[in-house]
Amino acid sequence: MEKNENDNAQLFLAHSHEWVRLAGAQLLGHVFSSLDPQQIAVAAVSCTGASTGVLMTRTRSELRSLVLDLCAVLQLGNTLPDLVEQVIKNLVFLARILQGVSEQDTRARDQGVDCAMDDKEDESLIKISLAWMIRRMRRIVNTEIIQTPKSTQL
Repeated sequence: MEKNENDNAQLFLAHSHEWVRLAGAQLLGHVFSSLDPQQIAVAAVSCTGASTGVLMTRTRSELRSLVLDLCAVLQLGNTLPDLVEQVIKNLVFLARILQGVSEQDTRARDQGVDCAMDDKEDESLIKISLAWMIRRMRRIVNTEIIQTPKSTQL
C-alpha cells in the first residue's frame, strides 16, 4: 500500500523533535480544513468503500489511528503550547467526524443495514465513537492530574 500525505504527516507526530511534531500537526490541520466532517462520517459507515480521498478509505481504522496518535502527543509531557493548541484543534475536528459517525451508525442500525463481511479486517467491526474518544481524553487528563497534582499549568 502506498503512503499518502496524511500517512506521512501522521508519522511526523511520533518524531523525537518537537518542531517536527508541530509541523506534522499543522499539516494535518491544513488537510483537515479542506475536508467535510459529515462526508467522512458517511464514508465511515458506508458498506461500499468506493470513495477515494483523504480519510475516505479504511476510514474507521484511519480515524482510530489518528485519535490515538494525537492523544499520544498530548501525553509526552512538556510540549510546546503551539503544538498542544494544534493537536487540540485536530482532535476537535476528529470529534466532529466521530459525532457524525455515531449518528450514521444509529441510522444504519435503525434501517437494518448490515455491512458484515468475511474479511478479517472488516471496517464495520472497528468500534469508534465520540464516547470512545472522550474516554481516551479523560484518561489523559486523569494521568496528568495524578502525575502533577500541584501544577496549575496545562
